[in-house]
Amino acid sequence: MTRDIHKFFELSYAQYLALPRSVLQSMPINWQVKFVELLDELDDTFEWRRSGCYVKFKDIHGRFMEDNLADYDRGHRIMSAKEIEDLTNAHNDSYSR
Repeated sequence: MTRDIHKFFELSYAQYLALPRSVLQSMPINWQVKFVELLDELDDTFEWRRSGCYVKFKDIHGRFMEDNLADYDRGHRIMSAKEIEDLTNAHNDSYSR
């Protein structure tokens, strides 16, 4: 089944897709190369980048919370699928506390 961006976002009202660098660099190199080629194509098509923007997490109570996927270790942090799953589950658990 082929999906476009609208279908990827499903029924959410999300305006952005924020991707942790540590997760992206944990993918196989051939996947990373294809991904970057698509990002380059996006850059060549639209002037879309903003400077000075960053992402901070807030829990359901509006309190800032730690992002346990933020440390990309200058490109050296490579995680297994299990490590990513465990960190994501810990994040989701702390979100609702």
